[in-house]
Amino acid sequence: MITFKTTMTGSWQVSGVPCNKHSYLLVHGWRRFCEENNVKEGDICTFNVIKTTMWHVVITRYIPKLPETAFASSMKCKSINDRPISEGQEMSKGSISSSKKTLSQKKIVYEIGPPAWINKKILNTNNRFFTLPLTFCNAIGLREACTITLKTSLSSTRSWQVHVLPYKHASNLGSGWKRFCWDNEIKEGDTCTFNIIETTLWHVVIVHR
Repeated sequence: MITFKTTMTGSWQVSGVPCNKHSYLLVHGWRRFCEENNVKEGDICTFNVIKTTMWHVVITRYIPKLPETAFASSMKCKSINDRPISEGQEMSKGSISSSKKTLSQKKIVYEIGPPAWINKKILNTNNRFFTLPLTFCNAIGLREACTITLKTSLSSTRSWQVHVLPYKHASNLGSGWKRFCWDNEIKEGDTCTFNIIETTLWHVVIVHR
């Protein structure tokens, strides 16, 4: 029995059965998962394996190609998550949710979800803190000082502990952030996408400049 999660709270139980020696079938529970998440033909599901029986599922919606007109070109949609879903994977075309917020002057894009994620360009790695929008942190449950776990690979046991401090207009990733940047060779101009698996467990995809 595998637990599927698309948000920090919702989950579905899906049973898996080995088929011959070359594949594995998701059977009981799979149809319900598709129906309740409105998964349609052509959509793409990315399964991030947190552990053997717990998978975080990112759904990218399929949109047929439009005729290449000036208007269509200007209206091209990005991935539903507007980011690389996992390391090394190209961005897929999808729809942009109305809950997405863009702060172009600070190069921040985020999605309250589900699933929740935030994308931010690193402007200064010498800072001991990293600022995040308060509305985003409140939406995912970060309303008090706490410690979150950052992982760059869900299949790896390596992780970093970073302290979060909420303020009046923003929240800061403080103690532990500079060590995370150092260990992962993050430089000015790189981009980090934080995928919120749980309130205090974030999967970080780093795109080096």
